[in-house]
Amino acid sequence: MQAWLFIILRNHYYIELRKRRREVDDPDDAMAQQVAVMPEQGSRLDFRDLQAALAKLTDEQREALLLVSAEGVSYEEAAPICEVSIGTIKSRVNRARQLG
Repeated sequence: MQAWLFIILRNHYYIELRKRRREVDDPDDAMAQQVAVMPEQGSRLDFRDLQAALAKLTDEQREALLLVSAEGVSYEEAAPICEVSIGTIKSRVNRARQLG
């Protein structure tokens, strides 16, 4: 019995010793915050959602929405590009935003 307990205690000691070598004492999580890496899949999922939403729009709505929202073109500048009136551009952008 004594030999058996000695082996158990010795193995437990070595296990704890190896564990202490791997672990870093970090009570305030300063070390953990430095090594943390933000996941990359979030932006991919957002981009996939954007593509799906844009695919639901008509070509005219997509063009108007991208010009005004993504490119930062004013309604007045977007109207001649799309060869329609300013009211039509506003209507297309508004309708596209409602669908999204």
